[in-house]
Amino acid sequence: MATVDLDDLSVYAKQDPEGMLARIKELPMQCWEAWEAVKAFQLPDDYKDIDCVVILGMGGSAIGGDLVRSLVQGESRVPVLVHRDYGLPHFVNDRTLVIASSYSGNTEETLSGFEAALRSGAKKLAMTTGGKVKELAEANGVPVFTIGYKAQPRAALGFSFLPTLGVLEKLDLLAPVVAGVKRLIGP
Repeated sequence: MATVDLDDLSVYAKQDPEGMLARIKELPMQCWEAWEAVKAFQLPDDYKDIDCVVILGMGGSAIGGDLVRSLVQGESRVPVLVHRDYGLPHFVNDRTLVIASSYSGNTEETLSGFEAALRSGAKKLAMTTGGKVKELAEANGVPVFTIGYKAQPRAALGFSFLPTLGVLEKLDLLAPVVAGVKRLIGP
């Protein structure tokens, strides 16, 4: 059996062709950039008038929603749910905020849910790098949080987690989380 020299960095490069180790090292910087971006992001005032948040997403794009849901389930004044399927849950109405989270903007299930949301009275928000989700959002006057970090969706965790958390804070659904975020990603 061949031995592996774990001090040889080329060993890692061969086993990590997508550069995930570098992405992990970048995570604190990515989180800081995402937090700064969501602080500057504007939402319509009537988005505060909601009873539920539904996050649409699949795979890496839904991971941030799952983390937010777990983190805030005892803190948020409204339920936060993640929907990993086509269409929308039947309870979605004009007092629901639907967040379409699709890194590529072309995820079939997320697009299906977002298109259904566009036909409903729900309040809508898109979080994406582009694609059809961004095109539909812009064409329909829906706020778009544009993700500026280029990587695999699973490596863009800071941009699926912190902006979602920041949106909930902006909508007064949570007590301020700024201090906790600063401790998490601060110097």
